[in-house]
Amino acid sequence: MSDKPEQQPAAHVDKAAETPVTVAKSEPTSAKPAAKSSGTGLSLLALLIALAGAGAGGWAAWQEFQRQQVQAVVAEPEPDPALIAAQQTLQNQQQALASLQSELQQAVTQMPSQAGLSEQQAALAAVQQAQQQFDQRLSSLLDRSRQDWRLAEGEHLVRLASLRLQSLRDSQGATALLLAADNILREQDDPAAYGAREQLAKSIEALRMLPAIDRTGLFLQLSALREQLFALKPLPSDYDADAELPLLAANDSDPEWKQWLSKLSAYVRIDVAAEESIRPLLAGESLEQVQLALSLTLQQAQWSVFNGDPAVYKDALKQAGRIIERYFPLEHAEVRNVRQRLKELAAQPVDVTLPSVADTLTAYQLYLAQRERKDLLLKPAPAAQPVEPAVQGGE
Repeated sequence: MSDKPEQQPAAHVDKAAETPVTVAKSEPTSAKPAAKSSGTGLSLLALLIALAGAGAGGWAAWQEFQRQQVQAVVAEPEPDPALIAAQQTLQNQQQALASLQSELQQAVTQMPSQAGLSEQQAALAAVQQAQQQFDQRLSSLLDRSRQDWRLAEGEHLVRLASLRLQSLRDSQGATALLLAADNILREQDDPAAYGAREQLAKSIEALRMLPAIDRTGLFLQLSALREQLFALKPLPSDYDADAELPLLAANDSDPEWKQWLSKLSAYVRIDVAAEESIRPLLAGESLEQVQLALSLTLQQAQWSVFNGDPAVYKDALKQAGRIIERYFPLEHAEVRNVRQRLKELAAQPVDVTLPSVADTLTAYQLYLAQRERKDLLLKPAPAAQPVEPAVQGGE
């Protein structure tokens, strides 16, 4: 379409050029001045016609160009937003890729050389090996320290068992402590502990063969009985002065001795037909003193229970029984029950011959000393420092 406007001006120019040639051929050759002026006019006319044709062709070409531009604008589709966004994303990714490539190039330039990398790897391997050796050494030291602590705990348990037998005479508590110490040696699984475990076994069996004595229970029973003694009532008085007054009453006409006997009968009672021994009657203060004496005797019995003194224990209970027989009515059921209970408690054993655990403690300490000596022998000696040769002054 763009080629046609360019060919049209050429066609007009050819026709204009051909027309003067034809006219020139028809002019007569005899009139020379007229021919010269007419040739100039024809040339001008041809030039004008050529210019007009060129202008017409240019205008036509311009119109065709405008038409094509309009058609291109009309035919061009509207831009797609998704395509624009994709183009923008692609552009951003390309920029990020370029930045990463720049950073990678910079990191590559900063990387150490092969020799430096080898040195770093060798240093890292040395550090890891030293750390592993340190961990192994620390683990062995911790295990060793834990075993030493357990063995020291076992020795302390044996000491506590010995003190418990000497002070509290508690065979059951001492047996439990010795069993705990034997369990500690069993956990060590050391053949060198055979002697210590043998002595522990002997002491444990000796304590198990002893009769069981419930010292705490016996102490509490005596405390409860002491509270019951405070509830006992003293011997009541069957004397009634009002009933005796009419029998011994005297008149004013009676002799003096009869009047004096009547007054004395209000203070003195004579029972000739008494079948039992006469016991003194207790007043208020005397009753408190008797109860205090009974409480002291039972407290003495409690003290002898924990000290393992059977002689003092039995004497205290016998003394309490004699006080009850003297100052309290034996025909009352409460008094009889208390006397019976005192006899039952007096028959209870409060002491046994306890074995000694001194040999066991000595054997345990001997095992610890042997173990410590063995550790000193197995401990490596420190490396000797090399002696530098002396530098002589003449060199």
